[in-house]
Amino acid sequence: MKKISVLLLILFVFVMAIRQGLAQEVTITITPGWNWIACPMMDTLDFEEAMGSFTPMAGDIIKSRYHFAEYYEGVWVGNIQKFFPGSGYHYKSNRTEPVTLTFQMQQPVLQTVVTTSEPSDVTATSAVVGGTVTIDEGNHVYARGVCWGTEQMSNVDGDHTSNGTDAGTFTTILIGLASSTTYYVRAYAVTDYGLAYGEEQSFTTLEHSGNDTVPEGAIDGLFSVSTIQQVYFSQGNLQYQYQDSVTEIWRFAENQYDYIGNANNGWRDLFGWGTSGYDHGANCYQPWGTSTTYGDYYAYGNWNSNLSDQSGMADWGYNAISNGGNQENLWRTLSQSEWDYVLFARNTISGIRFAKATIREQVIDTVFLMDTIVIDTVFHDVHGIVLLPDNWSESAYSLNDSNVVGAPYETNVIMVNMWEVLEACGVVFLPAAGYRYGASTYNYQNSYGYYWSSTYDDSRYAYSMDFSDNWIYSDDSFYRYFGRSVRLVRNAE
Repeated sequence: MKKISVLLLILFVFVMAIRQGLAQEVTITITPGWNWIACPMMDTLDFEEAMGSFTPMAGDIIKSRYHFAEYYEGVWVGNIQKFFPGSGYHYKSNRTEPVTLTFQMQQPVLQTVVTTSEPSDVTATSAVVGGTVTIDEGNHVYARGVCWGTEQMSNVDGDHTSNGTDAGTFTTILIGLASSTTYYVRAYAVTDYGLAYGEEQSFTTLEHSGNDTVPEGAIDGLFSVSTIQQVYFSQGNLQYQYQDSVTEIWRFAENQYDYIGNANNGWRDLFGWGTSGYDHGANCYQPWGTSTTYGDYYAYGNWNSNLSDQSGMADWGYNAISNGGNQENLWRTLSQSEWDYVLFARNTISGIRFAKATIREQVIDTVFLMDTIVIDTVFHDVHGIVLLPDNWSESAYSLNDSNVVGAPYETNVIMVNMWEVLEACGVVFLPAAGYRYGASTYNYQNSYGYYWSSTYDDSRYAYSMDFSDNWIYSDDSFYRYFGRSVRLVRNAE
């Protein structure tokens, strides 16, 4: 007849005593035949050590739902290596009399260990934080992240991030912080054992210097364009709408990854070189006419002049940008040498200047098919280049093939929600908007990017920065009447 010995209460009391330092072992009775051994302890135990001084009989068997071992010629043979918390085990004793088993416990360990990383890359409005989650074998992580606030002992009831469901080390970026403010942060994890927090860390955001106020319509990141000058990039590509001979509207795209191309909505964002809207011989709306000869779009009176010489005010930045301060002469176009410096020459804290990337937006479409509603998930991808600010920290986000001219766009696929975090850290994105030829011919949208500089080449040509998924040129010279993208900048004080 099989006998069952239920050890749940004994083992539970024993484990609690171990945790309080009151005991190091417990003795239980194994009866002949089958015994049920419950393992409710909070620690994973090594099988060999847990069996302790007990000497099995030949043919003794221990098994769980998925594991099995038999005592054969003085050793346990099988695949049981651990006693896992919450698991049950059957033990078959071949003895004819009861025998005592003394469980030897391993040095107790915490089932979930959470540590909080020391904050780094602290600015006036952001900081890189994170932590490490270590768990027992067989345990699971259901959530992890950091809690933060201006009061000590912040918890998940307040501000917190969600950074995956894995053990290991993670980092995240806190943005939108107040300057000159002390914040407290703790890493947390939710596992099979519940909610655990790491130790508390603190940091104080930097003070705004008074000279680094981000201009209206600009991305909050500084980029060196020479050894003595830094600039802010505009929040998106330049866009224009012609309403009548008096009214012209200029604006920056709402999102950096937005471009219009050949969309028929009254707005345009592919410009002939120098068509800024001022009295220089080529109004902004002229490039959408029927002519494709270079003479119609030479920008202004002197053919051999740069847009930035200020005599003809042909630089697009001389216009009042409605969402960029709405005053004349605030913005400007990068010169050819400045494009070259941003991409290939400037020094940055991380050493990273640019990377090819794809901004991906997940869209849920509802389709009616044969009286049936079909839910379809569609991904909208926009290809381009990301430019990293001078103070970019590589620990903030891992980019593949940085500074690699020949990398494809899919090298870095960034979901829109993550892109918003990167943008808040000053990252610039230049979409591959293609180009326009004449009134209605558009080519290479979402394949190639073409961005005008303010530098002329000769009476027919001007320089632009061009890229695809396998090359980047900072000194491409092309016909001025081609419609290309414009991205404006403002000098930092």
